Amino acid sequence: MDSEKQYQSLPKDLKECEISLKNSLLLCLNKTNFKRISVELRFEGIKIVPIIFRVMSFLQDNNYDINVVFSDFGGAALARRDYEGYANKIYTFKEIIVNKDNFENKLFLVVSPQPFDYEEFVDLSEKINNRLIMFNGKLEETSIGVGYVGRERRSKFINSWINSYSIEPFTKGALLHQYPQDWFLFKRYSDGYRFSNSYASRPNGETIKDSIN
Repeated sequence: MDSEKQYQSLPKDLKECEISLKNSLLLCLNKTNFKRISVELRFEGIKIVPIIFRVMSFLQDNNYDINVVFSDFGGAALARRDYEGYANKIYTFKEIIVNKDNFENKLFLVVSPQPFDYEEFVDLSEKINNRLIMFNGKLEETSIGVGYVGRERRSKFINSWINSYSIEPFTKGALLHQYPQDWFLFKRYSDGYRFSNSYASRPNGETIKDSIN
């Protein structure tokens, strides 16, 4: 496949990764009507907020009206301090919900919602008609006490997000997705990573393990 030939190598570094992320996200926004789009950079210890603001600047340069959304007031306040030039474009979930009529045609970059943000994030997603781009969301619930109906509802919501870019390293490999390509799995060797397999949708953990071990 031509797509396999095109993406048989991983980004050399985070800078190259960010360029690919921006291009795939812009293509996804321009070519589709998806309302819920996800971006994943699953590097341990990565500082996602600076990347989000660089993506924001890039999308503004491409004529998108952007706001950045944090789940909590503390995260939003810190970002307003650190990115003073964007202070009037930084909000919390609650601020968006309460003032939803003021955000027509704006696009939201959502910063790393966590399992404990789930209910409020669902509320935000269902009460506004804006396009949302979720960066490094972790919405899976691992608590044993969650019932079947709750798990099904959460799974349905998680699966409603369309991925535009994802890269995730493992001990013995790495997984890459760049819209509109397939998902590409790479196996790690002593001299670097080599293409292993491609998938039409994100492979599960067992499939990944079987392919790279």
